Amino acid sequence: MRRKLAEMIASQARRLTKIVNELLLARRLDRGEIEFDHDEVDVAELSRSTVEAMRAQLPEEVEVEVDVADGVDHAAGDAGRIQQVLVNLVDNAVKYGGSDVRVRVEQGVEAVRILVTDSGPGIESAEQSRIFEKFYRVDPHLRRAPGGTGLGLYISRELADRMGGRLTVSSQPAAGATFVLELPRTQNHAG
Repeated sequence: MRRKLAEMIASQARRLTKIVNELLLARRLDRGEIEFDHDEVDVAELSRSTVEAMRAQLPEEVEVEVDVADGVDHAAGDAGRIQQVLVNLVDNAVKYGGSDVRVRVEQGVEAVRILVTDSGPGIESAEQSRIFEKFYRVDPHLRRAPGGTGLGLYISRELADRMGGRLTVSSQPAAGATFVLELPRTQNHAG
């Protein structure tokens, strides 16, 4: 019984820490207080290692597949912030999208793209622009993902924008959702 209670306390402490960190980060973003590195980032390797690190925390029934296209260039950005966005997208895909999540890294014309696709219930078209608003939740009664703040996608889009990239979503009801993080390619590196 004590062990169960200790695990519950630890879990709630992690959840509260995450909420506080999201609130503080959103505030710092709003004030323009966040600095970004503008390095050459191997997005393919970063995506593989990020998902691998997350596997230990994922439910056993969840399968996250990473697929990297051939010839993907490096991106210009901040590796830590790119990883933060990817963790949030995969975490959301697992919470809202069910047990089949796919991360694909591919080359766009002027950008490197990370696509995170889930097999969940999808997002109504009227909700798709609103999910990036601060504190907005598609599931306001916390049925599918209790404990969220409605800040994760807001923070992720802000981080993408400030690295010169963008974050978008495409979805159909009952057909899952795909979030696409686009980051500018570096000019002097070919995959």
